[in-house]
Amino acid sequence: MTRADEVNPHMSGFVNEVRRMRIQRKARVYQTYVNDGDKKYAFVTTSKDLHLGLGEMTKEAQVLLTKLLEYEFARGNFGQLILGIQKDEGDECNYTLVAMSTYLGEISFGFSPTR
Repeated sequence: MTRADEVNPHMSGFVNEVRRMRIQRKARVYQTYVNDGDKKYAFVTTSKDLHLGLGEMTKEAQVLLTKLLEYEFARGNFGQLILGIQKDEGDECNYTLVAMSTYLGEISFGFSPTR
């Protein structure tokens, strides 16, 4: 039994099924990890462009983004946010749905670009 199964007995079965689906469909999930002292964060997305954009940010900017998102989720009573992102001032704003989850002490922010 894994630690994940101790938290939820259905976890290993689900994770194995997702892995199988990813292999069959060649789906990609990109993750960017950010550490801020003892806190661990992950940015998760299926968008390669968004993943590369998050990776281009400095560590300080990534940490500030985690704090901004964590604050917004804490002050509201909701599970999702819409975040508008502009590459440069005057550019069209691209919107991304952001969801937050916590698992085994790591806070994950899932980014899903809207179409």
